[in-house]
This record gives sequence, structure tokens and C-alpha cells, in this order.
Amino acid sequence: MAIPKLTEQNISEAIAYIDKNGVPWHNESTVYALVVDGKKYPPKYVIGVANHIANGEEITTQGYNAVEVKSYFESRGYTIEMKQEKYEITVTADSVVSTDDRFTMDNLDLGDNYKPIDAYFMKGGEEVIRRNRNKGELKISNQTLPRLAFQIFEKEIASLSDEDKRQFPVCQYSPDRDIVRGIFPTEAEFKKYKNSMELSVYKRENGPQFVIYSWNVFSTLVFVKECLKRFGNPGDKFVLIYRDKTDQELNQTKTEQVVDEDVTKTTKESNNPYSKLLLESKNIIFRGAPGTGKSYLAKSIAADIISNGYTDKYSDLTDEQRQQVEFVQFHPSYELPIILDNYR
Repeated sequence: MAIPKLTEQNISEAIAYIDKNGVPWHNESTVYALVVDGKKYPPKYVIGVANHIANGEEITTQGYNAVEVKSYFESRGYTIEMKQEKYEITVTADSVVSTDDRFTMDNLDLGDNYKPIDAYFMKGGEEVIRRNRNKGELKISNQTLPRLAFQIFEKEIASLSDEDKRQFPVCQYSPDRDIVRGIFPTEAEFKKYKNSMELSVYKRENGPQFVIYSWNVFSTLVFVKECLKRFGNPGDKFVLIYRDKTDQELNQTKTEQVVDEDVTKTTKESNNPYSKLLLESKNIIFRGAPGTGKSYLAKSIAADIISNGYTDKYSDLTDEQRQQVEFVQFHPSYELPIILDNYR
């Protein structure tokens, strides 16, 4: 069941209803909170009550998930907050410290379990500098912190010798594993060193381009610390704010890992991403057992093309953008997206 058609009046009346009658314990939200006039409400329950008021339906929160409701409210200008606890990592030239007591630099693989919320640089411990995003660049992602480090220390990094760039430490997941190194000028050069889609690209118009390894929210902490050690001044520090991923986000991460392994195998023979292949050939067929990520990858490609590279997550698309994609089922075992308009 899709989110029902509702008016602003329906939403306002639902909030008034909740103010008067409260929220049943089983309808309390565990992930998101809708904030209206300083008060917080469970978003799915607000939709259920609004649908009851508008259409006389039974009050229920079934049929749509928390992420869909979050997008619904945010697209209409409402404020949605995470109810989960936030953690803060402070990176200096000498240390990396988190308010989360589970954090350790000896196991950066744990970063797969977290999602970034904010990242910024404090110059001299006072002036706050954030990422100057390029057009189409996500506001916050696992790549924001390393790109911010490149932004702050662009001149210093650009002036390094080729050998210093190749040997620049980027990540060491644990003490018993090799250090991932290298700042590369292109993705092609990066893939000669590490044939992987797990990378971050920093590029500024009329400026240099840097490519490094980047995977989860913790994977570039070593790189950022090294930048401060080599180029920073007393009091300089980076701050990363993050939270635990929801179960849905954790499942998505597992799917992305499966897909990335498949893409990595493919790129051993070709550096072309699937999006470019689809635009060139108009047809791609993915084969594999159920649960190996075919549908996820198809949605990812569609989102990448429709958003012109802004996002590869179908859930991030606007309602208007989603209207450009249709899923056609030829058989219960097969489904694929059709990208409309100029991509036919």
C-alpha cells in the first residue's frame, strides 16, 4: 500500500488528534521523529491518523516503511530527526577519539555499521569549515570527510612528489593488515593499484583531481590524521558525527558489498560502469540466484542515470524522478527497470 494522498489540513488535524489522544505504545517510532512546533511525533502514526481523518480508514502504520514516510514529509518541508544516539569522532595530528566507547582504531571494519551525519574542520580549534560541495555532490556521505581534507590541504597535497603521493597512508583496518596507500590522479591509476569500486574522487573545476581508497565511514580516518600530521597547525582538527545504521541500512550495505564484488570482477576486463554500458547498449541482462543483488543493482543504475550521477540510491529520488522509471514483470522470477523519456 502506498502512502495515501493527504492534504496539509489532514496532517494538521492528525497532529491535533495525537496531541489530544496520545500515541499507543506499539505505534511509537524507534528511528525517526516528525518535529512540529517543537513537539515530536511518530511519522508513520501521523500518516495513519491523517488517512483515518481524510478517508475514514482504520488507523494503521502498515503498508509503508519508515524511510518512505521520512522522504514523504521531508519533500513537503517538514523536519525529520533521527531518534538514535549520535556519536562524535575528533581527529587531531596525534589522536582519533570517539564518544562511542565501541570505537577502536584497531578495527575500522566496524565502520560498516555506521552512517555519517556531519563532518567539519576546525581551524585552530575555533573557525569551522565545511565541505564546499560540487554540483550534484551529496551533502554528507562516507566520502565527505576525505574530500574535506583534500579541500583544506589541496595545495600541500598537490605539491607532494609523485612518490610521496603513492606512499601516502590512507587506511589500515587492523594492525595485522597491510596499509592501503596512495593518492592517485585518476581512477584508472587507482585501479592499477587496487582494482576496486571503493574509491573517493576529489575534483575541483580548473584544479587538481585526487583519487583515494574509501569504503565505510571509518576507512579514511588514517588519511585524515596523516593530513593533519603533515600539513596541520596546532589546534587543527576534523570532527565526524555519525550514528548506528538502521536494520534496513545494514541490509543495504550487505547487498552493496555483494554488488561491489560482482562489479569488481567485471572491471577486471573493463573500466566502464554499468550505467555507461546501459546508455550505450540500451540492454543489460543480470543473471544469478535470488538474493544476489540483481534488483538492487538495477535500481541503482536507474537512479544513477535519472539523477545524472547525483545518487545511486533509488530511495533518494524525488517523486518526479521516480515517474521516469517503471518496473515491468515478464515472469515471477524476473523484473527490470525501464528508464523513460530521453533514455529509450
